Amino acid sequence: MSTQPVTPTSASMPHIAILASVSTLGPQLSRLPDELLLQIFKIVATTMFPETSRFNTVISPHIFNILNRHYAVNRIRNVSVDFASFFMEAFYGNFNFSFKHNAPYNLASDYLTSFPAPLPHPYLRHHLRSMRIEIVLENYYFTSQTDFTVPRTSWIGRQSRKVTTVDQMMAFCPSAQLLLRLTNPNYGFCNLRFLDLHIRTDFRLFPVDDAFLRVLEEINFVVTAGKVLLAVTDDADFVRKEHQEVKKRIVVVE
Repeated sequence: MSTQPVTPTSASMPHIAILASVSTLGPQLSRLPDELLLQIFKIVATTMFPETSRFNTVISPHIFNILNRHYAVNRIRNVSVDFASFFMEAFYGNFNFSFKHNAPYNLASDYLTSFPAPLPHPYLRHHLRSMRIEIVLENYYFTSQTDFTVPRTSWIGRQSRKVTTVDQMMAFCPSAQLLLRLTNPNYGFCNLRFLDLHIRTDFRLFPVDDAFLRVLEEINFVVTAGKVLLAVTDDADFVRKEHQEVKKRIVVVE
């Protein structure tokens, strides 16, 4: 006697939940808490290169540009948006970064004052934990003569002006703008465990006087980190009396 096949029904079949969407992390990683995922990516980021690799020391903009094109880094970031987010958070949080002005006067604004070194995008800055940065602080700016057009980065046809007000410093000195917002809790490097801040001054056109020091006091520069090393020098690393006075006007909060 032959047995007829039984047609399965919805009642006889086990209940299987079919997800409407699948996490970009994959079905297994999506079940892990974010804290554990971040630790996994921390291990990935810190063991990606041999101990003797130059990438395991201080990350400068030059080294970062190399890493940004590295096949291993790109493979991880191209898996998914979530992979890229976790990896970059682990990467920024577990390496030391250096943003050094290669030449204090090599990049000039329209007012012939120095631009800061290139920095990570503001939405990434809160991930960094250790950083060294150099900026150039001037007490002057240049304005154009009104009778003819001048080249953007040339002294020709320009008039040097002394910084005497807060508005002048904020409008004409990009590095002062950066210093004011450096560790701002909303869009600055607000979670640093270590900050090495080197301010190289440019006072070659005007001496530091009470008016300039008053401007610094009114701006109220404040930098915050777990540990702060602050140095104020000239371009040759010499410290003079005016540098000590400027340093007194930078508030350090640890």
